[in-house]
Amino acid sequence: MKNWLILASLIQTTLFGGRVDAFSLTPITLEKPRGILQVFNGNRKSMQVEIKAYPQRRVEGSFTAALEPFSQQEQDSLVRIRPAGGRIARGSTRNINYAILNPKRSFYLCAVTQEGSFILRICSRWQGSS
Repeated sequence: MKNWLILASLIQTTLFGGRVDAFSLTPITLEKPRGILQVFNGNRKSMQVEIKAYPQRRVEGSFTAALEPFSQQEQDSLVRIRPAGGRIARGSTRNINYAILNPKRSFYLCAVTQEGSFILRICSRWQGSS
């Protein structure tokens, strides 16, 4: 899980070269209700990253993150994220602490960054227990 944004940065620069408008990679599974997401910026310049919670949806029989995040109020009832984002300098790493507040509900925790018209979203799934 620590390498998820490293992978995303590599995919963005080597495979797509900026020709794609969006890219989403899922699922990586969150196994513990408390933990750290590590975001690394391997880009040549700083980037803005936001961490948001997304509902799950079913696409062709598989679960994935919805296109729109939860409202801030609903997100705050599901998960605590500290810090929820910010600018990361080139070659730097940022640790993002998360704590699941409602372990019974399934959702996705996604890091989103945008460079030009390219939007990159890397998601980790929290599998709720019934």
